[in-house]
Amino acid sequence: MSAALFDAIGRGEAPAHIDALEAALGGALPALGRFAKTPQDPEWHTEGDVRVHTGMVLDELHKTLDAVPEGAARAELVYGALLHDYAKPWTTREAEINGKVRVVAPRHEAKGRSALAPLLLDRMPFPSVLRVLGMVGSHHEPKLLALKSRPPGEVMRLSRRAEPWQLLALERADMRGRFCPDLPKQLEHLDLYELMAEEYSPAGWTGPWAEAAEAATRGRSEAVQDLVYGEGLRLAEAGRLTSPAELGYLAHQHGRDDPPELVITVAPSGAGKTRLCRELLEPRGFTRVSLDEARLELTGDVSDQTANGQARQLAKVRLKAALRPGRRVVWDATSLRRELRALIVQTGLDYGALVTFVVIWRRPEDYARGNRSRTDAVPDAVLRAQLDGLEWPEADEAHRLVHLDGQLRVLGVEGSILAAPPWGLPQA
Repeated sequence: MSAALFDAIGRGEAPAHIDALEAALGGALPALGRFAKTPQDPEWHTEGDVRVHTGMVLDELHKTLDAVPEGAARAELVYGALLHDYAKPWTTREAEINGKVRVVAPRHEAKGRSALAPLLLDRMPFPSVLRVLGMVGSHHEPKLLALKSRPPGEVMRLSRRAEPWQLLALERADMRGRFCPDLPKQLEHLDLYELMAEEYSPAGWTGPWAEAAEAATRGRSEAVQDLVYGEGLRLAEAGRLTSPAELGYLAHQHGRDDPPELVITVAPSGAGKTRLCRELLEPRGFTRVSLDEARLELTGDVSDQTANGQARQLAKVRLKAALRPGRRVVWDATSLRRELRALIVQTGLDYGALVTFVVIWRRPEDYARGNRSRTDAVPDAVLRAQLDGLEWPEADEAHRLVHLDGQLRVLGVEGSILAAPPWGLPQA
């Protein structure tokens, strides 16, 4: 698997059917080799196993690719189609639904996105990695939003996790690339989502919010600008703001002083989180609150998981004490699960802080190598469990996401008006 293949697919110079892609990518993406052994529900997927379905989806996608300009967007769609069911080999099981045994793959979208994130790094331009992961992780959302008539904010929020036009292209191919009795109804749901997206999240809809935030905070720090912008989007998606013009009031609410800042590190053991804190963030004025240090204080062993709840409570007390006077704080922990991240995010919001995730991207073997080099390395089984349970963060979870490579250089920034590395961090 290489960036050269991605580029060739974007130019239409490389075969993009299932046989060629499986041969080219199977070594780097091992779940592809298990598609043919992964069954699907015989009613919802009469066509057969996951490999058969994926091949049909790719074939259907190719019927529409002429309308997509050559380049990254075209290759992203091909990769999205190939990988949209990537986690089905290990999530598929039988379950009784309405008195009938069905074949299901619960949460395969999110699990596939999280499993693929460290595997796609350096294999395509970084913005393309984010867009492919967006398609994989959210490809069922358009139908659900339409079927459940979700409010506008849900449509807006989805558009920050994945490009609506790419989701539509993928899901129409996904629906046509199967044999099921309710295909016309499923396609109607996608037509309805298309109308919802055109109404509530047209291309570039966040642009006016960024412009209004910049105008309302002109002459003030980057932290103030990004806080007003990020809070504006968050409140708009919650239905509490209806127009970018309201950001002037939001900027006034935050006063003239710089806000507190909360950085939450997101990465498994061995990624370099503590080095990030000590070498890059603490010299820039951040107070470090470490979950490992709280665990060490309580048990005498940073890898002792028996007091996790107590350690988290102790660390949260320290976090609040640091945020209260309006300081910059970094929460140094793995933060692998969305629900646990949300608790720390809410603490930051309660104190009016600009909340930023710093996500460290490394390949699985590099996480393992980094973990083994630590004096307080966790057991290999613990690291494997971390990677298996990792829920890769999404753009709507915090005001900003800063993505770093293994050398702690900035790969990209989401949720910033300037879209530039904050705090003077080095660019990859």
